[in-house]
Amino acid sequence: MIVRIDPERKRAIQAGRARAERDRRLAETDWRTAPDRPDAAAWTAYRQALRDVPEQPGFPAEIFWPEPPAA
Repeated sequence: MIVRIDPERKRAIQAGRARAERDRRLAETDWRTAPDRPDAAAWTAYRQALRDVPEQPGFPAEIFWPEPPAA
């Protein structure tokens, strides 16, 4: 039996998964933006790029994840 998923439902599922991945990446980097860290600005920019992922053309089917700053 073949089950067909409504395209809008499929898009909503993809978007939810992408946002969950984005949120996971943000949570992993919370501590890196402390103002006393010398690389805080680079991590702040990376975190903003993660927040902007849903605004990318092609989202959620095609996502270009930003690269984190060098550790």
